[in-house]
Amino acid sequence: MRLFSAAGDAVCLIPDISFAQDHSEADLQGWAGRNPSLLNDGQPMISLGREVGTRHGQSVDNMFIDGNGTVVAVELKRGKSPREVVAQMLDYAAYASRLNWEDVDLLCQKRHRGVDLSQNFTDTFGIPLHRASKPDHRLVIAAEKFDPTVTDAALYLINERALPLVLIEFQWFRLGERSILH
Repeated sequence: MRLFSAAGDAVCLIPDISFAQDHSEADLQGWAGRNPSLLNDGQPMISLGREVGTRHGQSVDNMFIDGNGTVVAVELKRGKSPREVVAQMLDYAAYASRLNWEDVDLLCQKRHRGVDLSQNFTDTFGIPLHRASKPDHRLVIAAEKFDPTVTDAALYLINERALPLVLIEFQWFRLGERSILH
């Protein structure tokens, strides 16, 4: 996508720049943790933590719960995503699929200084949390660019295996002193 700046009769292209050149993955994790709607089409989510450890020693970049009560595991990549990100997401899917409501509540309390999941959910979404037998989950990978092998593997997992996975590609722009994340 191209962005343009308009002032009077003048229209100028705003060039995109490399996010990876000036920022770290931790920058993305922090922004997502403070503004989860960045990864949910503008809709709010509740942060369940950053660098959430799995039972196999991996760390999920960010975890959330959305307004449907679905646990969202997110992997963030600055620059181009490597092929290995697909294996990471399968590990995270296995981890998230084993979570029960008590686990999710503990994550929420740890992240929000003792505020339990039900209260946080009601405060955020204005409705009570409906707890099915165990939480559903979905996966998100966000990167500046996706290697074609990642896109092909993701499409296979989404279309042929019904894995709840979303790929989000972002761009970084600078307009004078301001930066724009799209």
